[in-house]
Amino acid sequence: MDDNFFKGNIKRLNDYDLNILNDKSFPEVDDESLRLEMLINEKEEALANINSKIKGRELIGKLLDVMELKIQAKELENEIAELKEEFARNNFKLRLKPQKKK
Repeated sequence: MDDNFFKGNIKRLNDYDLNILNDKSFPEVDDESLRLEMLINEKEEALANINSKIKGRELIGKLLDVMELKIQAKELENEIAELKEEFARNNFKLRLKPQKKK
């Protein structure tokens, strides 16, 4: 019984690892406008996911979780705004269809 799965040293991603992955998410995309669009879409999907988690936590009354998630959502909103500003500054045209909001 020494082969217990839960006793093993499991490596997990931390914020630093996640930042490295985000920086290298789309290295094969040469077109800067397409890379920005893909990154914006990815961030918007993550924001939608966090917003749905917020609604769920509000329903069950976990206020501390709600506050943490709202902070994460605000950070993502700021990142999205910065990416959209960069996109607009460079006068890129949309090549991907915007996602419909639910």
